[in-house]
Parts: sequence; C-alpha cells; structure tokens
Amino acid sequence: MIELTRVDDSKLLLNAELIKWMEGLPRTTTITLVTENKLMVKETVTEIVRKVVDYKRLINIYQEESNFEETITTNE
Repeated sequence: MIELTRVDDSKLLLNAELIKWMEGLPRTTTITLVTENKLMVKETVTEIVRKVVDYKRLINIYQEESNFEETITTNE
C-alpha cells in the first residue's frame, strides 16, 4: 500500500498493484485503476512511481526474509 493525498487534502492508502496508468497534470495526477475507477491526487507521477518502487522493494525484502526463515526451519 502507498499513501497518497487527494486534492481535498485527505489521505488515502492505495494498493499499488491496482494502478493501470497515470496522467500527470500541473497540480494533480489522475490515476486509473485496473477497475477503471479514477483517483485524483496531489502527488506527481514521479513521486508515485518512487512510492511504488519503495513498496515493491519492501515486499521483496519481506518475501526474502520469509523464504530464508523457511529454509532454516526445514534444514534443522
């Protein structure tokens, strides 16, 4: 999940896997989801991409730690 800011300044958490595409305008970015719903947020496309990359890195770290723990447990 990534945290974004709606144009009315309210916060939302978005499942990054649901992003289909983004369109950046001067003060807002429109995010189209795989469900075809649209969100308007204050973050730029670049900021959102960074948040998604950070989120995916975090998920990967947790998966690697989980796999490592499973390997240790089965080898004992």
